Amino acid sequence: MTHADMTQTDGFALMSATASADTNEVRRLLSEVPPSLRTELVNFADYDGRRPLHVACSLGHTAVARELLRCGADWRCKDRFGKSCVHDAVACGRLPVLRALAAWDSADSAVKDPVDVFGDGLPAACVEPAYCWGRDLLCAVATGNIRAVRQLVRQFGTNVNFANADGRTALHIAAVRDDAQMVMYLLEAGADASRRDRWGVTPREEAQRCGFEKLAKLFASFNSS
Repeated sequence: MTHADMTQTDGFALMSATASADTNEVRRLLSEVPPSLRTELVNFADYDGRRPLHVACSLGHTAVARELLRCGADWRCKDRFGKSCVHDAVACGRLPVLRALAAWDSADSAVKDPVDVFGDGLPAACVEPAYCWGRDLLCAVATGNIRAVRQLVRQFGTNVNFANADGRTALHIAAVRDDAQMVMYLLEAGADASRRDRWGVTPREEAQRCGFEKLAKLFASFNSS
């Protein structure tokens, strides 16, 4: 087996252990390679350019992320979509991981504010309540929990046009679920039906593309009223 084959085999094994939050297996895999190859393995990239640290950050596996960093993982590396592990942690709302990254990157072991450490690499909004409420809104819509949606909007003033990393809003999610009740509530609460995600699709177009004719008509009737 060539060095490249060994690296690929161990690399995917490391990715799997990371995804499973198996810190002991991650530690074992990294300890069994020579120090000269450890940095190469810990920064192994799959076909999308994603590394174990991307996986740990997106899934919120803080202990694994710390182990990867200890072994030389580079949090600045980007995947083929131009996203670093910091972007993944932000998009998935993994604040504990962000703080672990910030602590590791700082000059000492004290936990620092991620915004201070990462600067432009980390939107300040991601550590504010508004960000958390926005993320909770998307989750509530995705599960059809209109009671939670109403509470988030009425009680906490959550922005109904909050968008995730792909530019998708609560209205996009409600549309793809064919949830007419949710769509109507969001529209009445001020949701923007013309908002486009990163693929250029609006919520109304999402409904049409999915074949939800009644929902598409609901969008049309609301816009004309």
